[in-house]
Amino acid sequence: MAVFTFVSASGSPGVSATVLGLATFWGGPVLVLQADPAGGSSMLAGFFRAGLPADTPTVVDLKLAEQEGRLREGLLSAAIRVDGSEVLVVPGSLRHDQTPGLQTLWAPLGSVLPTLGMDVLVDAGRLGLAAWPQPLVSQSDVTVMVFRNTLREVIALEDWARTLRQSVLAGVHEVCLLQVGAKGHYSSRSLEKFLELRVVGQIEFDARRAAVFADGAQGPAARSLPRSLYGRSLRGTGEDLRQLAARKAEEQAQLFTGVREGVDR
Repeated sequence: MAVFTFVSASGSPGVSATVLGLATFWGGPVLVLQADPAGGSSMLAGFFRAGLPADTPTVVDLKLAEQEGRLREGLLSAAIRVDGSEVLVVPGSLRHDQTPGLQTLWAPLGSVLPTLGMDVLVDAGRLGLAAWPQPLVSQSDVTVMVFRNTLREVIALEDWARTLRQSVLAGVHEVCLLQVGAKGHYSSRSLEKFLELRVVGQIEFDARRAAVFADGAQGPAARSLPRSLYGRSLRGTGEDLRQLAARKAEEQAQLFTGVREGVDR
């Protein structure tokens, strides 16, 4: 089981819709946690079409659970199951002024997520906003920088790619890139060389079908998702991310075994 955080450098690629899309085609139990500091939960207002009760738990309710020493239980009880799937969702804060109070929640939450017995996809929103969940990013197994391949976004990525490379534990935490949309200004090889990060995949963006996750669109767009290029690219990207996390876990296990054998000698 692994924890993946998804972030953007400029706010435009649609991180929330991408995370929900990946979870839908994950192929097993998965928890989506919205920790976007911008507030105004896009999942409640978009994907769930404002159709849930007003007292639906959000990530803000986890603060009380943490204070009472029952964070893991509170997290699982707050999660909403998406009908007909193995996807659980914990929506983000409803207002941006709620997020500063969550600063002390992120670190203990990051410790709990790996104990849930399922993969976790964290929507961490735009990097650098006030109260952004930096501890969740640092404690995850893989951080995925979601971007569109335009000159403006790649320039924004450059600074944050360097920051993330320097702020995580070498050999433990993986930082990678996920392109949304058609090929653009740079080739994958050029991006990897320029940003010193691997491109883990490309999602074939489809505005009409992406609206299923961004705005709760139904009808033909939703029914045709599994067969579409968009749906297939979400499924394939999920498989690539799981394989990446598995390789990283195996490398860590081998490293730990080598260190332990060295100590025993």
